[in-house]
Amino acid sequence: MPPFNARYFVGRDEDLKAVHKLLQLNERVSISAIQGMGGIGKTELAKHYAAEYQDEYPDGIAWLSFGAAGIAEEIVNFGRSQLKLSLQGEDIKAKVAEVWSQWDIQSGALVIVDNLNRTKDYGAIKSLLPQGNGVRVLLTSRVRFGNVPAHNLEVLDLPEAVASLETLAGASERQWDHELAKKLCDEKLGCLPLAITLVGCYLANDPGLTLIDVLRRLKKKGLDSKPLNPTDDSVAEEGVRAAIELTWDVLEADVRKFAVFLSMFACAPMEWRLVEAALGEMEPDDAEDWRGELLRYSLLETTEIEEREAISYKFHPLVWEYLREKVPTMLNAQTCQTMVKAIITEAETIEYNAPLADYDKIRPSIPHIIQVAEKWTDNLATEDVVTPCTRLATYYKGLADSAKGEFWAFKNIDLAKTCLSENHPEIAVALNNLAEFYRAQGKYAKAEPLYQEALVIAREALPANHPQLAIHLNNLANLCNLQEKYSEAESLYQEALVIDQEALPSNHPQLASHLNNLANLYHSQEKYAEAESLHQEVLAIKKEALPANHLTLAISLNNLAASYSLQGKYAEAEPLYKEALAIAKESLPANHPDFAAYTNNLARLYQAQEKYKEAEPLFQKALAILEESLGLDHPNTYKVRSYYEDFLRQKENET
Repeated sequence: MPPFNARYFVGRDEDLKAVHKLLQLNERVSISAIQGMGGIGKTELAKHYAAEYQDEYPDGIAWLSFGAAGIAEEIVNFGRSQLKLSLQGEDIKAKVAEVWSQWDIQSGALVIVDNLNRTKDYGAIKSLLPQGNGVRVLLTSRVRFGNVPAHNLEVLDLPEAVASLETLAGASERQWDHELAKKLCDEKLGCLPLAITLVGCYLANDPGLTLIDVLRRLKKKGLDSKPLNPTDDSVAEEGVRAAIELTWDVLEADVRKFAVFLSMFACAPMEWRLVEAALGEMEPDDAEDWRGELLRYSLLETTEIEEREAISYKFHPLVWEYLREKVPTMLNAQTCQTMVKAIITEAETIEYNAPLADYDKIRPSIPHIIQVAEKWTDNLATEDVVTPCTRLATYYKGLADSAKGEFWAFKNIDLAKTCLSENHPEIAVALNNLAEFYRAQGKYAKAEPLYQEALVIAREALPANHPQLAIHLNNLANLCNLQEKYSEAESLYQEALVIDQEALPSNHPQLASHLNNLANLYHSQEKYAEAESLHQEVLAIKKEALPANHLTLAISLNNLAASYSLQGKYAEAEPLYKEALAIAKESLPANHPDFAAYTNNLARLYQAQEKYKEAEPLFQKALAILEESLGLDHPNTYKVRSYYEDFLRQKENET
């Protein structure tokens, strides 16, 4: 749950009761909403409802924030962090369904989805919400969603608005005019909680300021004598904007510039380490002081990111929008480029097939990487143009979110072709990345023309011995291998290896990878002796280049063992399979599907040797892991189950 401040929350007791009543309308599942204009306190009401009524939901409360990164990822993270689910290897929607099915709900649970502020947002998440099982769902939104029951959150009643202002401003310790306070809240601030908070903090930071001063200054900001209409969103939000501008006027120039700099980030929690990385010539100590000023005036809020020890920071959307408008006039190109480069550096830490812990670590940065990809492309260096989209596609591919992965891979091509010269090598990279995405999905017909176009561009744009050209050759060869076009694949692999051996050190990972791929081609053609020789070469490179417990080393050990096993060289295969399994045991979670694969491979080797006593517990262990992590009906579970059943039949026949 994000933190809340009871000091800023008054006059909502009846609203809390109304929301609770709305959520109890249906015994099985109830979807309801808190609806109201920006700045009226929807999120704060939802946070206080969760705190006030938590005993009504003994099975737990899930807080999800709708944003650029996607609600599905929020749900999956909740499943991993709070329900301790592994959620390995499936499509993102399947993982979402597993989260809801595995949440043990006996007495009641609540799911809160914050910030659904566009009409289309509900349609985007509806299929991802829990169905039945006694779960209550509470949405917060500026708009109404069809037949979803909603509590319309009104502005504060005048007495409550005045009480809130007096508390924030410290009225008991300063000159105070209660009637002027009523006029200020009613006619200038529209009794909007955000506007009252901003003006209250503004007063609190200047004990000599009077309400007459505030009214006069608001008038200068365009709030004339006509009272605001709190039922008109655009008019009422003028009060918020004027309140922001009051504070803006008293901030020092450096604090203003820093606030605008922060608005370049997405309207989402910002980890301070990421802000510090983007400061450029700004001193970290100064930035902390400026941050303190923004917090004192309630322009900036503290928040928490699940499973992070450090506090993060965010703007209210209306404050963020106000500051964002000032970026073009207040920030120079160097400041913008430094910020964007820091986000690019963060994005470059995203690697495909990385451990889940790495994906969880980068997750809070995803909205900010998206912001760069969508908003700040003009500030990207040429060499970085494809980086944000490429890494976002990699991130979502790693999470098995195929729709988002494809979206960012497509956007990457559009961005590269728009920003770069014709036949630029980075366009080839962008085409290759989308092709790789389709290949992984088994959509070979879509992948092939993209690989071919990428290779044509690479041949034209790169030197004949460039390692990147070898990558394009290798990737098209991989596709040909899958399509059983073995002759074409071998020719492409060989061409790639000539480049690798000429341009790269003898122990380079790329050379090892391409040798391994050619070995796999020979496997497909049952040329086991040729495959064995290459696998030995790959293993030698990886043993020299990698730590002894590196998971990639386990893959090479496994591949060489498979070559031996297919040739009946069981004695040579066994220690390699065991070594690969030991590395996997050290490097992977105990219930990881890949750990099950290594276990299954050793079991099948023992089966081939008729070592039934050694094989059976391994088969059982592999099957148990897959049934737990992937489910009973997953293709991999089915395959290992069939192996085990075949083993049992063989054992019975022989005994």
